[in-house]
Amino acid sequence: AGYRITKGQIPYRDFYLTVGPGHLYMHALFFLIFGFNKFALLAHLVAANTLMAFAVYHLARARLDPLFCALATSIGAVSFYLPVAHPWYDQNSALWIGLSAVFLRHPFSAGLLAGAAILTKTNTGLLGAAVLIFGVRRRWSFVFGAALAFLLPLAVQGLLDDFIHQTIVAYDNSRTRLTDFAKAWKV
Repeated sequence: AGYRITKGQIPYRDFYLTVGPGHLYMHALFFLIFGFNKFALLAHLVAANTLMAFAVYHLARARLDPLFCALATSIGAVSFYLPVAHPWYDQNSALWIGLSAVFLRHPFSAGLLAGAAILTKTNTGLLGAAVLIFGVRRRWSFVFGAALAFLLPLAVQGLLDDFIHQTIVAYDNSRTRLTDFAKAWKV
């Protein structure tokens, strides 16, 4: 589906999608840079794995002595994408959560990264953001950043209603809309 985005198609409108589009846009970025090939997927894996290793190192460095920090970083780097071996929604969402944890001293920036996690895989991103919010002093700034990063891309493309329909309301092709969702809650 990342390839379809590089060809101008829009998620939820041109094809059915039951998760956030963040993962697909990450794929599309690497396809645009390297072409539609295996190397683009490998570059995605290397970039994501490197960023997650950085996040693990940064978090471990603050709490562990150098030997255990190196061990934690090595284990984190090997276990992040190695078992999966291809870019996947859960890992990409976890990547954004890991980077968000690095920026907890900057609540708005951490919130933006948590919002990217929610946009990538809604359930994983929401769980990670819910855990991280307890580590933030200015919680409203974090929540605002997360909401902005999650809602703005969908709203700009006019996809918020379609996102809610395809990821929350129904996994079928019925044309339930926000108004129908609100009616369902009344029942």
